[in-house]
Amino acid sequence: MIVTYLQHSGILVENETHQLFFDVISDITSLINFDKKIFFCVSHSHSDHFVKSKIMIDHPKVTYVFSEDVPREGFENVFVLAPLEKVTLDGIVFKAYASSDLGNAYTIYFDEKTLFFAGDLNWWHWENNSEQANRAEEKLFKEIVATIDDRVFDLAFIPVDPRQGKAYHITGDYFLEQFEIAHFIPIHFGAKFDITKQFKAHRNSEEKVICISNSNTQILTL
Repeated sequence: MIVTYLQHSGILVENETHQLFFDVISDITSLINFDKKIFFCVSHSHSDHFVKSKIMIDHPKVTYVFSEDVPREGFENVFVLAPLEKVTLDGIVFKAYASSDLGNAYTIYFDEKTLFFAGDLNWWHWENNSEQANRAEEKLFKEIVATIDDRVFDLAFIPVDPRQGKAYHITGDYFLEQFEIAHFIPIHFGAKFDITKQFKAHRNSEEKVICISNSNTQILTL
C-alpha cells in the first residue's frame, strides 16, 4: 500500500488493484491509473474538499462515495452515505460518521487495514470565539468521536489546522489519546507544511506522526 499526499486534505491510498482518492481539489491527472479500480471519497461539499471538475471522470472503473450534501449532478456510479451508514464496494467497506462541521468522516476497511479519514471532523477552537462557543465546539467534537466503533487504526488522516493558533494540535492530541494509531497523517493545513513538523515536535518526535514537505508526494509505503 502506498500513501500519497495531494493538497490540503487530499489523499491517495492505493495498492496493486485499487486507488482510493479522498477530498481531491488539485490536478490528479498524472496519478490516475485506469488499470486499477478507482474510488473518489468526498467528505463534504466545501470548496477546500470538493472541486467537481477535478474528479468528474467518465470511466467504467470509477466509483464515487459522497456525503449527503455533495452535489451529484453529472456524476455516475455514486453512493451517498449519511452518518452511521456504510457500503461495501468491491470488497472495500466505507462507513460514515458525522462531522463537527459539514458532511462525513469515514472509516475505511481496505487491503486488510483500517483507515480513518476525518474530513472536517475537528475540535474547532478559535481565539476570537467566546469561551461558551468553544466549549460547545469541544462538546460536539467529543460526542461524535465517541460514536466511532473502531479503536485501532493503521492509518488516520486528521486535521492539524494552523488557523487555530495555539490550539492547532488539540484534535491530533485527542485522537492519539483516544485511539491506537499506527500512522498519523496530518491534513487540512493548506500549504503550511511546517505545521506537520511542529506537530511532530509537539508530540516529542513521536514516530507514528508523518511529516509532509510538499504536495503530490508519496509519504508512506506499507
